[in-house]
Amino acid sequence: MLSREFLTERGYCCGLGCLMCPYIPKHIKGNIRKNMRNIIFRAPHRWGSSINRGEEISEHLQSLGYESKYWDSSNLSTETNSDLLPIDIKDSIVVFLKFIEAAEIEQLKRNNNILVLDVIDCIANNDYTIEQLCSFISQQQWPLDGLIVPTEDLKNTIKSLCPNLEIEVLYHHWDKKHLQNVEHYRNGEYVFNLAYIGSPAGHFHKEQVENLTAVYEWEKMTTTSPLYTCHYSVRPEDDLQFLYKPNTKSSVASAVGANAIHTRDNSLIKILPQDYPYFTEPDLESVQKISKYAEETFDSPIWHEGLDMMRSLKERTSIERIAGFDYVDFFRRF
Repeated sequence: MLSREFLTERGYCCGLGCLMCPYIPKHIKGNIRKNMRNIIFRAPHRWGSSINRGEEISEHLQSLGYESKYWDSSNLSTETNSDLLPIDIKDSIVVFLKFIEAAEIEQLKRNNNILVLDVIDCIANNDYTIEQLCSFISQQQWPLDGLIVPTEDLKNTIKSLCPNLEIEVLYHHWDKKHLQNVEHYRNGEYVFNLAYIGSPAGHFHKEQVENLTAVYEWEKMTTTSPLYTCHYSVRPEDDLQFLYKPNTKSSVASAVGANAIHTRDNSLIKILPQDYPYFTEPDLESVQKISKYAEETFDSPIWHEGLDMMRSLKERTSIERIAGFDYVDFFRRF
């Protein structure tokens, strides 16, 4: 039997069904994509962000032939009768979502695992500061090998404080559940309608923008997002959410074929052109002006120019691109 090491060094798959084939997918002649460590996603609880950044990414990696598993408090208790990860996890990449499980670190490091933290929106929500995070890392309270962040600015700031850490920006993908009612028609007509879809805490200029509907209920977001032709996401430039919040709202708008009245958040710098026609400054006067402009230019060439840019954003933040390429490229560094 040919060893995995020999087959790896050869550099390509022969397609003859070798038992130790190291290529993904297996047994495809000429394939050069090599195996990588198993991937474990670890979330404290089954939050929406845990499902998006853990369970869905893990399932997509599995569909590509990679070994991946998602754990949170709910499936740990039912499958292992424990609150902690199984102690036999070794030689894997363990991605903690938002927070580190301190009780698991020592065993995981002893078993030659790579530890990565995806901060998601923790810094944006002030769950911990950049300084606290870097202190945890430098003092080995959180002995991390890698870090996943939502913006280039955050990546550069942390890299300057933790130069030996492997850090990458991995954008949020849009959830395919948003596509259930993807046509924006009411009574058979394509109309302009504007909505803020998110938590009340992030709704700036609430009740000061005309004809702006608010959808705050989590369980309604995926079913109502396709019903609006224009989404709304406005954040003050000195706000932590402007600086460090992921690109979720813009990606959802792009997924359902909507434009968005949006501030130039740091998460969008590289994925939405700066001449996007419905960017706004965060002050109320500018927001009201752009909202009116969006309605006036609805279904015009300017409107469709914006939609073209959003279609590119949709492709860039699809799970196929994010998980199949960005995550895989990051994990291969280890």
